[in-house]
This record gives sequence, structure tokens and C-alpha cells, in this order.
Amino acid sequence: MTYWIMAAIAASWSVLEWVWEPTVGVFGGLVAAIHVAGIMMIPIFPRMASAFTILFAAAACLVPSSGGPSQIWGLFLAFGVLGYTAASWMAVGCYATLMLASVIQLYVLQPAAVTDPRTLLSFATAQAIAACFGRALQWRQRMEAAQRERALLSERQREIKRNTALALALHDQVSGSLSLASREAQRRMRRIPPDSDEYETLQRINADVLDGLNGLHDAIDQLRHVDAAAGAVPRRHAPEPDADLRHALRRLIEQEDRRLAKLGYHGQGSVEFMGSDDLSPQLQQELLGLTAELYANICRHCPASGTYALSIRRAENVIVVTERNDRFGDDSGTDGSVIGGEGSGEELRGGHGLALHARAVAALGGTCEFRPDHHAWSVTVRIPLRA
Repeated sequence: MTYWIMAAIAASWSVLEWVWEPTVGVFGGLVAAIHVAGIMMIPIFPRMASAFTILFAAAACLVPSSGGPSQIWGLFLAFGVLGYTAASWMAVGCYATLMLASVIQLYVLQPAAVTDPRTLLSFATAQAIAACFGRALQWRQRMEAAQRERALLSERQREIKRNTALALALHDQVSGSLSLASREAQRRMRRIPPDSDEYETLQRINADVLDGLNGLHDAIDQLRHVDAAAGAVPRRHAPEPDADLRHALRRLIEQEDRRLAKLGYHGQGSVEFMGSDDLSPQLQQELLGLTAELYANICRHCPASGTYALSIRRAENVIVVTERNDRFGDDSGTDGSVIGGEGSGEELRGGHGLALHARAVAALGGTCEFRPDHHAWSVTVRIPLRA
């Protein structure tokens, strides 16, 4: 609509000048008509019609004619639109062509005419300003588009962090407890006759827990469908302000060791570093959350009466977390460690939490290495220290 309004104004002025000073001869009338038609084509084909209007005006300068519009209004519009829509080389080329034709007209074709050089300079300056104005509008539009894109990207990154933090919170706060409940139900089921009422009750409870876990993992899957790693970690296991990270890790490890020992697992964790003043809050939170997830993974995939070992130590410039535990030969958990309904084929899915923590570790500049084999599974996490 803006193009149509500007084209209507330029065409109106050209027609008024045409009426005020009629053309002499058919050729002059044809030139004026083509010029007005070129102006009206600019809203339809902005770039091509603008270039045509300018180049036609340059050609008209080389063929003398009398009367008719001055074409200055159409050139103002054409240069402004060309500066806004076309590449710089195209606008510069059209401008140079028109200026060259104007110089040839005034100083070669009409050498006897008395022309003040300031007139040509003013004309050239006015057309250049029109082209620069169009280019400035284009640059402003691009800048605003870039700002909107950056705002959308920033919002997307915040959404990714929220989703990753929520997925971690769901997994760490719910999945581990449900896995322990399922494992305890399975352990009791192995100790009682299959035809007893208690066995049937435990089997139903275990199936309900597995359904809940599968639904939870489906929700986590939806939250994990993001394009970038996020560094946000829920504060479920974060130490209190001014608390010593080593003591917090030891308390967590002792608590998890006791829970696994009650379920028949053999092993223990250890912490081998002093001080945590130079560790960033994000790194401390991730260490605690990762430790809890590794213990939950032991409960999920290590066979009954299996062994495990976990170590957290501080090297010169890196925190190293290693964990190793026995595992089932096919790692499916269907050989008695996970019991669903008879013939149901239900399995306890895992791996969501570790994948999420791997993203958080990568966001901190660290690496996670998973090494499964037929009888054991191990993970090594290295996170660089950050003040």
C-alpha cells in the first residue's frame, strides 16, 4: 500500500507537469507516457520497474525532446525503492549511468546551453539522498529483524533450560523412588509362593509402579526434545549456602549406600577431595544431582546381590567421577529383576537421567564416557574446575 501511495503522488506530479508544459511532437509524448507507466509499475515490480525508470530516464537524456514532465519525481521514487529493495551494486550502477547520461546531455549534446554546474550537482545529490534513505530503511528493517530473532533465540534457550531442569527434577525426584519401590516389591515376591494372595498384591503393585514409571519417562522424553544442551540443574540435591560440598556428598553417599545395602547390593562410594570454595554453584549442584542419579542407575540395572563402586575425586584442574557396577548380560532387566504381569513383557526403562546429566555436564565444559560390556557397566565423568 505504501508503494501505491508514493507511486500515485509521483505520477500525479508528473502528469501535472505534463499538463502544465505539454510535450512537443509524438516522440516527446511517448517518452512522458513511458515514464508515467514506469512509475505505476513500481508497486508491482519494485526492483525491476525502478531500475527501468532510471535507465529509461538516462536513455531519454541522450535523445533531445521538448516539453513534458521533468521526470525528477519518478526518479526520486525509483532511487528510494531501489535503495530499499535492490543490492548495492544495482543501485550504484543505475545512479552512475544516469549521472553519466546527464553529463553527456549537458556538456556534449547541448554545449551551447547555459547550465549552472550547481544544478547538476544538486540533482545528483538529491538522487543520492533518495537512494541512501531507501538503504537506511532496509538496514533498519534488518536490524529489527535481527533483534527479534535474537529475542526468539534467547526465549528458546530459556525454554530449553526450563525443560531440561524440569526433566531432571522429574527424574531425580520421582523415578529413583519408584524404582526402589519396584525393586523392593520384586525382592519380596521372590521370597513368597507365587500362588499366595500377597504375591498377587505385590505383582499388581509392581505393575502399577512400572506403568507410572513408563508414563513418567514418556513425559521426560517430551521435555528432552530440544536442540541444545542446557546447564540448568534442579536444586534438589544442591548444598545449602556456605555448606561444605564434601560433607554434602558424603552424607548423600552414606544414605544411598545404606539404601542399596538393604536391597542386597554390595559396594560403597567415596569422596577424595578437600574444599569446595573454588567450585561454581552450578558444578556443585551437578555433582550432587549426578551422584544421586548414578545410585538410582545402580538400583535400576545392577542385578540383585550385585556389586558396585563409586568414586568422586579432585585432580589438579578437574573433578573426576567414576562408577562401575555389575549388570545383566542383556541389560534388559527381564531376567527376574523387573517383574510385570505374567507374560506382559513390561520392562523398566532407564537412561533418561544420565542422558540429561550428560547434557548438563557438557554445558559445564565436561565429558561423560559410558562403557558397557557383557558383565559390567561403567561411567567416567570429567568436569573442569571453575572459580
